[in-house]
Amino acid sequence: MTNATEHGTESLATSPPQSSGRKTGLILLITACGIGFFAVDVAAPYFMTDEPLLVMLTLAVLTAQMTVICAWGVLIRDTFWIRLPRTLFLLTVSWCGFTWGNSILGRAFPPDSIIPLGITWIYYFISISVPLKFAAWCFGWRIEQTTSANQNTQPNSRFAIRDMLVGTLLLSLALGIARLTLSQSSFSLNTPESYFFIVAFMVTMVYGVVALLIQLPCIWIALGEQPHRIPSRIALWVAYCFLLSMIEVILLAILTANTLSDFSTVYVGVFLGHPTTGAIILGVFLALRGLGYQLKRSAEPQAQEPTPVVIDDSEAN
Repeated sequence: MTNATEHGTESLATSPPQSSGRKTGLILLITACGIGFFAVDVAAPYFMTDEPLLVMLTLAVLTAQMTVICAWGVLIRDTFWIRLPRTLFLLTVSWCGFTWGNSILGRAFPPDSIIPLGITWIYYFISISVPLKFAAWCFGWRIEQTTSANQNTQPNSRFAIRDMLVGTLLLSLALGIARLTLSQSSFSLNTPESYFFIVAFMVTMVYGVVALLIQLPCIWIALGEQPHRIPSRIALWVAYCFLLSMIEVILLAILTANTLSDFSTVYVGVFLGHPTTGAIILGVFLALRGLGYQLKRSAEPQAQEPTPVVIDDSEAN
């Protein structure tokens, strides 16, 4: 009995440092992702030149960034409507960083492309968030911390005043930044460049659909699969990625009618871009798993039945 008590005391004594270490690691991971992704947003227009390979690789990193942001906003343990303003704020900062980089480092896109680029960001947000939200709603998938203290904790569905104030502030900041950025654009569908934007958006839609089919398994492999099965699942994912990339190349050839000057480079860029996106997503979420987070089904709280009280007659007498 004494040994059990001492063992329990030691485990309680070591749990706060572990929790503090995980919290520090989570802060460092979020900081690294925030700085790294924003730097990519600003530098992306510089690399999106006439070289198709660099364009596809840059687009791969941007897609991975949006997937990480949307997965954090949809699957994390908390009310979705509390996370939504934060997700929209991060996506607005990403879009504005891209437009600022386009005006500072070199205009890979004309100034009138701010609105089409914003529409592209919105498209990616919807195409990634809706399937993740559907999975979370139908199957109860949530990113939860695998500690005994949090396993029995249910997410709070009530809005606190702090959450409402923070959400309102973030939405106001997002709208203010977007309005300031849009004031520099004068996009019109009557210009000759509008045809280029329409074709580019169609190509982006095809890329986004295929990227979504490639990214979703990465989230499951990193956070939901058993640890000993992760290497074999990654090998299967590579073959799966290769097959979808072949289908995408065929669709791009049909949409562009072989009008691309260097289609072979685009071909190589597609085959390198999707693995790059998957590698970034796997790296971020495997690091998150190392901090004690996994993809689990959140059980609905059940009403506890009253425990019957049995009275022993011998003790009563």
